[in-house]
Amino acid sequence: MDKLVDTLKTDFTGLSFLNLVDFDALYGHRRDPEGYGKALEEFDARLPEVFDLLKEDDLLVITADHGNDPVHHGTDHTREYVPLIAYSKKASGSK
Repeated sequence: MDKLVDTLKTDFTGLSFLNLVDFDALYGHRRDPEGYGKALEEFDARLPEVFDLLKEDDLLVITADHGNDPVHHGTDHTREYVPLIAYSKKASGSK
């Protein structure tokens, strides 16, 4: 998230892609629900900072490449739905 915040603080135009691989590699496939939950809390805590730095015409898209249930036995991907969340100051009506 630090890199995304740093990028948003610059005069940046284009696409910025952020892969939060720890959710998958460290917590999901390792079946560590406590670590997974803590990572989600840390991610959620940074979102207001990201929202504040978005320009009026920016679009933030949050998604995943697959579902992942950290309490499921085994190391394969599980069948949860994949989130698709989009946010824009223009679309939200914020000024």
